Amino acid sequence: MRWNSRGLILLLAGVLAVAEARPILAENPSCALLRSMAKVHMAFGDYSKAQPLLEQALGLAETKKADDAELALCLIDAAWLYKNLYKLDKAEEMCLAGLQLQEQVHGKDHPYVTYTLRILSSIYQEQGRFVQAVSVLDRATAIAEKHSLPGSASLAALEVDFGTLMKAMGDFAKAEAYYSRALPVVIENCGPDHLYTAQVLGKIAGLYAAQGKYAQAEALITRTLTIQEKVYGPHNRLMVPAWLTMARIHVSQARYPQAQELCQKALSLLESVCDEDYPRIAEARKIMDQALRKSARTTTTPVVGGTESD
Repeated sequence: MRWNSRGLILLLAGVLAVAEARPILAENPSCALLRSMAKVHMAFGDYSKAQPLLEQALGLAETKKADDAELALCLIDAAWLYKNLYKLDKAEEMCLAGLQLQEQVHGKDHPYVTYTLRILSSIYQEQGRFVQAVSVLDRATAIAEKHSLPGSASLAALEVDFGTLMKAMGDFAKAEAYYSRALPVVIENCGPDHLYTAQVLGKIAGLYAAQGKYAQAEALITRTLTIQEKVYGPHNRLMVPAWLTMARIHVSQARYPQAQELCQKALSLLESVCDEDYPRIAEARKIMDQALRKSARTTTTPVVGGTESD
């Protein structure tokens, strides 16, 4: 709870900083302040508001000849934004450029590089380039191990990343092993009610649901939703992954109206801001279709001993 409260205080401070900075930005914007404003928006999943701020920051860094460290941060923040907008080619381009500059400034084994490699690996994962994703994450782990003690939060985060990657590759046993090692460390370092803890619980719930372990999945995803709703409120796009996991569970338990409601909730948020090829849109529509088809079958009364006209 201690870290969750601290995180919320910092986030609120960021929101206040954004409000106070707007008059200054109109006359003399800075790359760092624009990036900070964008991060506040991204923390709540509002990427449409973050995008012009990051693009402005990057433009300033390039035209005003910002130092390489600042330009690298602009590129890396933009890469994370475009990855979440599912503009993967643009995200990869930005991430590779930012990584190259970062390595020049800090060296190839600096902890900052670990974070950037994690972003790059997640981009490769979304592109289905699993060999590259594993290779990049292996390199990030090797760097982190030079700077972190065993059982540290930074190494646990990498194990979570590996768990997510293994699940995407269909290796559920390895995914569960990575998540099982990471979760106690995440809870110890962040607390049981932290947003990152909720995210990890949601990932494990998604893995269990994919394996048909619906009772275990439901217990975890319920905890995820409880934590997320306290921070985001009941209608935030960052909750879509948890909603869709719960929708799958509802379908498995023949709770079709509840599944449809969650899918519709997800679609109403995503379709207005995301391109049609955004994966979560396809996922929500697929679950919705399953719920509708199964609901129709259960409400159809079989006719025994003749036709309905008899």
